[in-house]
Amino acid sequence: MNLRQYFTSRNVYYAFLHFALFVLAIQVVVLSGQNRQLKQPRVSTRPASIAAGDSLTLSGLVATNRIARWDSTAASRIVFVFTAHCPFCKQTMPIWNRIVRETKHSQAVTYIGICLDSEEQTKNFMAEQKPEFPVFTAAEGEDFIKRNKLYGVPQTIITSAKGTVRRVWRGLLSREKGIQVTREILDSAFDHNEPYNKAGGKP
Repeated sequence: MNLRQYFTSRNVYYAFLHFALFVLAIQVVVLSGQNRQLKQPRVSTRPASIAAGDSLTLSGLVATNRIARWDSTAASRIVFVFTAHCPFCKQTMPIWNRIVRETKHSQAVTYIGICLDSEEQTKNFMAEQKPEFPVFTAAEGEDFIKRNKLYGVPQTIITSAKGTVRRVWRGLLSREKGIQVTREILDSAFDHNEPYNKAGGKP
């Protein structure tokens, strides 16, 4: 058989077909391996956020004015975490202020606002939003955030006097969730035998 007889249109067609099938088989093997990898459970690279049972340490906070302080003897700490540029924090501020007004009669709780921005940005935010609780900035910045796992704002956190986290609400605080936070604060006051009812008044 000479080369002219071999390279007929039919033979060329079959040779091309065999080559195409060979390439297709390789692609099937590769895709099968990738599919197996995709089915493997992924390990999340997102850092864990603060949760009940964790410890919230307040070292490194800087007061925004002379009267900003918290009661270290209070049995519960109510912590509001926000940034100056966060729109959801601005929407949550009236709810936080309402929580403070409805629970401030309790001597068992103290309030701590933590802004994760600079002191200047925080003061501008305060002038605009008028928080009804003491506000501090984190002098250590990123180190403070990482140490306390404060990823994402706004956050509403209830801790014990020693800083052990009891409950965390993340994101925009709705009116219904605000009522839930208020009830938990007042329940905490009851646990310490304070003479207040859950509606926020004296018995």
